[in-house]
Amino acid sequence: MAGSSADAALGVGLALISQVSQVGKGLQKEGVADLPELSVHTFEQYVHSRRWMLGIVLDIAGAVVGLVSLALLPISVAQPIFCNGLVVLALFSACYLKERLGWHEWGAVLFCVVGTTLLALTLEPTDYVGMDLLWVQAKMGGVLLCAVLAILALELLGQRARESQSAPLLELVTGMQAGICIGSGNAGLGCGLQLLRVGEGFTLVIAVSLMLVGLAFTSAHPIFANRGYKVGRVVIITAYLSLVSLATGVFMGHFVLGEPWPSEARASAMRVAGLVTIAASIFVLNGSEMCDFRSHKVFRKCAELV
Repeated sequence: MAGSSADAALGVGLALISQVSQVGKGLQKEGVADLPELSVHTFEQYVHSRRWMLGIVLDIAGAVVGLVSLALLPISVAQPIFCNGLVVLALFSACYLKERLGWHEWGAVLFCVVGTTLLALTLEPTDYVGMDLLWVQAKMGGVLLCAVLAILALELLGQRARESQSAPLLELVTGMQAGICIGSGNAGLGCGLQLLRVGEGFTLVIAVSLMLVGLAFTSAHPIFANRGYKVGRVVIITAYLSLVSLATGVFMGHFVLGEPWPSEARASAMRVAGLVTIAASIFVLNGSEMCDFRSHKVFRKCAELV
């Protein structure tokens, strides 16, 4: 359970490499420009788009590498590291999409590096010996069910947003749906993978089931993300996605799976600083757009639709 220093170092490295999936998201954004909204009837057109398919392949490849890292790291640490992908996306936008980066984008890169370093330095192993594994699995199953209900509720809100043609609200809704899918899916996968190493009997069956459910969650996130990419801004949608997945991962890791918080005051402060720094990097990278005039209307529009 992220026991040795070597496992932790490898897990952090793999978590960072897995962010190639964000390049895939950028390619998907380009690919959907000339395509209709993704649905069962239009899926064949997406399959024949080389750029979109390359984006999907990179997205999935990054997810597979991330899956390996989840077997080595606590989800409450792995998921925040995954949020570095927003910086990768910004760099990709600058190098491939020819979008110019300003001082605040480079500041966000620095924030992510510092935040990731602080998290890596405060890793503590999760000791499942003596834990009631069935209770841990039951809590995870219950939270995953709540995640499904939250996604369905957001889908209803998204339908109303489409009817009112509110692009900023659709960015928020689709980003939150994708973020819940990623955070919940990674938590289910991480829980299943790590309990496979210590469980026995019926707990192994449940662990495999949680892995399959987690895989289904993670695999579903491009559906919601691509809906948003069609009408919204990829960086803003990914910002919402990253913040929601970060919060979901930390919540599930500490409060559902019982992952330890650093016991020493200094390490605890470093952990908090790492989480805050990574979250701050998202705001630094997207602050101007997330707080522009259109975005101020999102929550007012949301209240009207509800």
